[in-house]
Amino acid sequence: MELFELVSLGTNLCKGYSFEEALDIVRECGFTYVEPSSIVNMCEHIRPEEMTPEYASKVKALLAEKGLKCYAVSGHVDLTQEEQFRDFMKKLAFAGRIGARMINTNSGPVERRDIFYRNMKEAIKEAERWDVVIGLESHGDIVSTAKESVEVFEYFHHPLVRLNYDTGNTLFYSAGKVRIEEDIKYGFEYLAHLHL
Repeated sequence: MELFELVSLGTNLCKGYSFEEALDIVRECGFTYVEPSSIVNMCEHIRPEEMTPEYASKVKALLAEKGLKCYAVSGHVDLTQEEQFRDFMKKLAFAGRIGARMINTNSGPVERRDIFYRNMKEAIKEAERWDVVIGLESHGDIVSTAKESVEVFEYFHHPLVRLNYDTGNTLFYSAGKVRIEEDIKYGFEYLAHLHL
């Protein structure tokens, strides 16, 4: 498979449209892969309360009908907030059920790092069940720049805990002070996904 075949368009760019309309837009733009959006307080084309096994089957069939594939799901939450964490666990299982290989998320505020580490241990068990990679996104929080976040990935040292490097977030949260081409080198060992 060629690398460019794994370029996805996220449905968060289609906020305000229905999920099916968003899939049509992705297809009309010429993409084969879609990253469905389930981002709390931003764009929830798929909501946690809908994420039953039956609904996952419907989504899988809808993707096939549209000629689309799903490598990753945008399931961004604050993993240190208990209600959001419970929703994330539903999103992780949903990703596995529709055949996605990855679920991307924020981590949480630095001052709640202990809760993040505790919750991630539970999330890793669920990730192992579904063989889905948890993509911790560079988001100016516990996982910020690649250089500053290496210790998080070293702590877990797990093949299903990887970096989702978001170039826009990294530039925004560093106020443009971080040079992407330099910073990303620190995360190569853990890099599994990019948001451009």
